[in-house]
Amino acid sequence: MGSAQGVIFDWDGVIADSLDQIHDVYQRTCRHFDGTLPVTTVEEFRGWYKARWEQNFLEMGFSEKQLPMVLEHARSLVSYGEVRLFPEVVDFIQNLAPVYRLGIASTTDTVHIRGRLEQAGLLHLFPVVVGGEEGGSDKIKRYGDALHLMEVDASRSVAVGDTALDIRCARHWGMQTVGVTYGWNVEVLVKAATPDRLVHHPREVEPAVRALLDRAT
Repeated sequence: MGSAQGVIFDWDGVIADSLDQIHDVYQRTCRHFDGTLPVTTVEEFRGWYKARWEQNFLEMGFSEKQLPMVLEHARSLVSYGEVRLFPEVVDFIQNLAPVYRLGIASTTDTVHIRGRLEQAGLLHLFPVVVGGEEGGSDKIKRYGDALHLMEVDASRSVAVGDTALDIRCARHWGMQTVGVTYGWNVEVLVKAATPDRLVHHPREVEPAVRALLDRAT
């Protein structure tokens, strides 16, 4: 592992403003398979959604046996072509890229992430994108793979995520963490993981990241 500093971002809810789409995907999947989404509004969804998303589908009434088929259908409904990126996040990515190594660790398929980054003219700023092709919601290995490919020192790098799972999986490797509350989970759920910094708006991410990286230096 090198001595360089890095920033590893989650994709959904941190860079991509995809909450409305995933809420719609869950609703459409329920209708297709006659499941039951136990919440109605987007804000209720943020309080209910679990990053261990296999559990979400079980709570929607699907069996373990059905999960592979249901999850495959849900994945087929995801399209990032029209999903906007948080403008403030795009700005600070461009500010950080000349100084730090940037990467993404996500359970969203790499092809979707890379395609949307290319569409936005940002793909060249992310030489490392570790996506969800291997399946499953666990992100410990994904963070580890990203750190290895980026050749950065985990103790001198920062992870930015919008769920408690993001924070805990990054901390497994000794990374400092920024938890964002504007993404897929409400504040109380993100705060429960005690990130090093908690931010409530995309414009607050860059100062939080820089403060942690300066402290690590």
